[in-house]
Amino acid sequence: MRLLSAIGLIAVFSLMPGKPVFAQNDSAGRQMAMEFKIDFSRIELSDVPAFVSLAVKSEYRQVSISQAYKSRLPCGMVIYKLFLNVEGSTKVNYYKEDGSKYIPGRDG
Repeated sequence: MRLLSAIGLIAVFSLMPGKPVFAQNDSAGRQMAMEFKIDFSRIELSDVPAFVSLAVKSEYRQVSISQAYKSRLPCGMVIYKLFLNVEGSTKVNYYKEDGSKYIPGRDG
């Protein structure tokens, strides 16, 4: 039965590209897939908190932020979605206000 549950979760993950999905136990202890969408608003680069900027600079040697977005989750947590230019490639990372990494589906 656990194998079927795991297969079901994998199917849910593969059908929803671009949307964070995470598993949560229901009242009977079974894992259920939960879906949520985070809506971001674009912000000026100067509006990125200092803790977030410092976290980015400490994580990568040569980096610049090309775009920044902000969102407030239903739990009240504010997160930032940053498009980073890192040594010739673009990465997208998520950060909390305090500069710690945010992983969609695991936090908040």
